[in-house]
Amino acid sequence: MSTVLVRNATEETLPQVMDEVFDLFHPHLRGKKVFIKPNMVAPMAAEKGVTTHPAVVKALLDKVLTYTEDVTVGDNPMFDDDRRLNDAIMKTGMEAAAGRHWVNPAKEVETTSIGSEVVDEVPVARIFRDSDFIIFVPKFKTHLLTGVSGCIKNVFGVMPGLSKAKMHIRLSHPKMLTQFLVDLYRFISPHLHIVDALVGMEGNGPSHGELRRVNKIMAGTNGVEVDAVMAAMMGFAPSRLKFLEMANNLGLGETDLNKIDIVGDFEVLPHFKPPLTYITTKVRVELDEEICTQCGTCEEVCQAGAMKLDPYPTIDDEKCIYCFCCSEGCPEGALKYYPG
Repeated sequence: MSTVLVRNATEETLPQVMDEVFDLFHPHLRGKKVFIKPNMVAPMAAEKGVTTHPAVVKALLDKVLTYTEDVTVGDNPMFDDDRRLNDAIMKTGMEAAAGRHWVNPAKEVETTSIGSEVVDEVPVARIFRDSDFIIFVPKFKTHLLTGVSGCIKNVFGVMPGLSKAKMHIRLSHPKMLTQFLVDLYRFISPHLHIVDALVGMEGNGPSHGELRRVNKIMAGTNGVEVDAVMAAMMGFAPSRLKFLEMANNLGLGETDLNKIDIVGDFEVLPHFKPPLTYITTKVRVELDEEICTQCGTCEEVCQAGAMKLDPYPTIDDEKCIYCFCCSEGCPEGALKYYPG
């Protein structure tokens, strides 16, 4: 039985909470090469609640630096060009939070087998293989595709840029993509997970759901169990989430809360809104032309070739695989989903 910590927190109390996390889990960092991976989906400001709050990253980095100077921070948004990456680093506040410790993981990538039955080889940022200790710092969010976006889903960021969207094409069946995410998590095996739940997201996350102040930090060494506790806090049955069920069947972690040592300030958040796909499998997408800037991001990230600008985005329903990458990457939230 592993432990999951849920602690009330605000931006001001983050240093004290990080002290408690490290006192509880005793990570052995001295002399280690540490890599911190936040969730940095796209160039969106911290107040939008989409990316890991820079204050959480800064507090964690400061704590790790008391053990070792060999620490880096980085993530792979869903874009390939440096201009978009630099824009994301600035807008999310990661540049200010990480300073000289920021790295671009996509600069050094190796194609490797992750031991998965559904995909042969995967491009993986080499820093994940070269680091001695990996800390994931995901967000407390819902997700249209996986139900929740937490520790397991955060592993998708080990792949550079648009290779993530391309994987949706290779594994268009939900069961295959779920298997891939679980296999990739098992391959990377992060050592510690610290979830930013200062401001959560409910509804149709992970990029354009409704913000909800939660004022908590979660932490644990087992990402499956942290995700199970997160799902329960959202009011979801962890066993209903396919990736958690699959991870549990593979012996990667418990999903039964009675078998997880939950300490601190756990609570089920009342009336937490699930993503639309948790309720129905039939969805439709509509464009809000009033807020669409015709930036072309949706067309860029759509690797199925279903999205075209004409002059506003249009979707070819026969090509669309409902991976939700277009909505996730849209900086304005102009693509909205409704019951089909």
